[in-house]
Amino acid sequence: MGDYVAKSGAEMTFLKPGWDIFDNPLKKGKVIWNQPKSGKFQVTYILEGALSNHIYQVGIHLFPNDDNDFWDDFGSEGWEDNPRDREIVCRWDEDVEYCSPLNAWEFGFLTTDEFGDGAAHFNLHPKPGVYNIQFNVRIGTCGRDPGDGCGVVFESGGPFTTTETVVIHPK
Repeated sequence: MGDYVAKSGAEMTFLKPGWDIFDNPLKKGKVIWNQPKSGKFQVTYILEGALSNHIYQVGIHLFPNDDNDFWDDFGSEGWEDNPRDREIVCRWDEDVEYCSPLNAWEFGFLTTDEFGDGAAHFNLHPKPGVYNIQFNVRIGTCGRDPGDGCGVVFESGGPFTTTETVVIHPK
């Protein structure tokens, strides 16, 4: 797995408006992730002040790196086993176009209350490896069929290809 080392304890990143929809309310959003034991990956999404009484879909976008096969090695053991493959995707951020191959994996749903607050927690068992990911929140429940309700409304990181590196150790 290259020279990467898993960090001990939980890690966190903030969510910002992103990729497809930029005008939805969000007072604060974050994602916390942890690998409490080998082979297990825990992820928690937290939204505050988002749309009230709304169901969002949450997951990741996976970008290639030198340590994984990218298209074939990721997640057949547990990232909800529902990839939405894409080949090359381009996004504009501050007048710069970023393009990259990517893969989308949906973990499940997050429902907000009347104040637009909500959280969702997932216990996953991905294949061991080093992954470059962006956490994302979609505006609706688009499932495996892209279309209405599938736009990314919140994302982690900076521009389109800015990722978090996650190391998953064998069981």
